Amino acid sequence: MQEPSPKKIIEAAYKDYGNDIFRFCVYNTRVREDALDITQETFIKVLAYLERGKEIKNIRPFLYKTARNCIIDMSRKKTALSVDMAEHGDNITDGEDLFAKFERDSDTKSLFKLMDSLKDSEREILELRYLADMTLEELAETLGKTKNHTSVLVHRAEKKLQKLYSEI
Repeated sequence: MQEPSPKKIIEAAYKDYGNDIFRFCVYNTRVREDALDITQETFIKVLAYLERGKEIKNIRPFLYKTARNCIIDMSRKKTALSVDMAEHGDNITDGEDLFAKFERDSDTKSLFKLMDSLKDSEREILELRYLADMTLEELAETLGKTKNHTSVLVHRAEKKLQKLYSEI
């Protein structure tokens, strides 16, 4: 049986995960146009990777990792531009996870404020775990860490977010 072409792989991946990658980008950039650009760039980079003859075992975490790197690149470019312009003028409580509790309380703005008060690494872990609905295995692969280490990081971030939530 013939392997599908890189174009077919990307078409299927876009159909399956395009909206999820876009939402991830919107959440991280907070700017729709930037999120659209990053989503497009993500799929173009993955297509180029496949066309170079590289193999991807699990496309979903690879897409998130690529999107994450594109977001970081864009952030660095914006920071460099700003500097230049300035110089020239899984924890369960009572059977429901923390994100379900926020949803129930319908206080999404509070969630975003609390998430923004976390370290970038903690916020990213929780975004990928709950907002992107990644398994620990996918999350570990995306972050380039072991499943065990990833589990510990998720647990610590959840505890910190719960503490912040209990203080409001």
